[in-house]
Amino acid sequence: MSLEIAIYVNRIPAPLLSEAVSEVTVEQMGDGTSRYRVTFETDISRGDFSIVNDPRLQPSFLGGFDNELAIVLRDGVLYKCLINGPIEERGFEGKVGGPGSTFVVTGSDRCVVMDRVDQQRVWVGTEATSVMAILATHKLLPDVEATSVIYDPVNRMLVQSQSDLDFVRQCARRNGFNFWVSTMVPPGVVPPGSALIDVGHFRTAPMRARPTAPPTPPLVPQTTIPVLRLNAASQSLCGFKTTTNQFESTASSEVPYVVTGYRLDENTGAVVPILMPRIPANSIPFGLRPVEAAAGVRLPPPTLQFSGGGGVAEAYARAEAAISEAAFFVRGQVETTREATNALVEPNMFVRVEGTGGENQGQYWVDAVTHQIDSNAHRMSIQLRRNAQGIAI
Repeated sequence: MSLEIAIYVNRIPAPLLSEAVSEVTVEQMGDGTSRYRVTFETDISRGDFSIVNDPRLQPSFLGGFDNELAIVLRDGVLYKCLINGPIEERGFEGKVGGPGSTFVVTGSDRCVVMDRVDQQRVWVGTEATSVMAILATHKLLPDVEATSVIYDPVNRMLVQSQSDLDFVRQCARRNGFNFWVSTMVPPGVVPPGSALIDVGHFRTAPMRARPTAPPTPPLVPQTTIPVLRLNAASQSLCGFKTTTNQFESTASSEVPYVVTGYRLDENTGAVVPILMPRIPANSIPFGLRPVEAAAGVRLPPPTLQFSGGGGVAEAYARAEAAISEAAFFVRGQVETTREATNALVEPNMFVRVEGTGGENQGQYWVDAVTHQIDSNAHRMSIQLRRNAQGIAI
């Protein structure tokens, strides 16, 4: 049973494995570890255990190196890699008579390798330069945005006492960034094979962007914004087709939009209040009604209390990132297929929702996508976030 995907093991095409795949599930995370599950069909009635015993589908091969599995598909004239990473688990289910037996392998992207060993280090320079050094040790091409605070062993230390993954995510959170790993297929490379490039992204995210910073572009390059449209006919959207069969949305009013700050004075050890003006949740809301307008007047207003070490500028920047993330108070979920949308939706890109009423329509940020691919369809379950309600003018 052939699906519209190709399996690569250790960056080498595996056509016989690709032909045996019956289902693929990939959970792509915009700020976390992505995971995959690949199900192979096998007929054990003829004593065929070739897939089960295939050394390429073991967690590691000779020398203790990881066996890495990649899932590649076509996206227009280009190839896209949904995920590439080590095999972690294997499962087998045998059926009487043979046909219908399945063999399953599961794994994660290369974040799992970064999380294997705790480290004790003191870094010099900025958090961005430290992250670049860590990504290089894990053979990840760095896509790293600059940070401003400079650390040194005397006045201000940047100490790592956890795994590389936990440390990088800690640095990302403090600066209003996302961290995730993707695998890039350079244009014009057919077949992709050894050209697969693993990239570590350490970049500003809209939900944690500082309000004073320039507008945040999509973290995944886009030529068009996919439209997720519900009930096109009933919404008088003449000439348009329905591209999603289910949309759910929740909006919480108990989210902070005022911040108070405290910092620990490095010289005296005293807790010092920081005078912070009211911080707008985001300079460019996705709709007409940001959190303050949607929640209404609340007395006292929901407040985020922020504390930390370092100088005033460092504390203020981190408070901005925290309050901006809290402002993404609208969460949505869409069920659709790639065939209906004619688009491959991935985390860290924008989509537009239509046909769901004025309050829920408009632009959303893609937080995560679960791809489920079988012989019938390529289904996508899309997690969305938004910092306003209504359609922006």
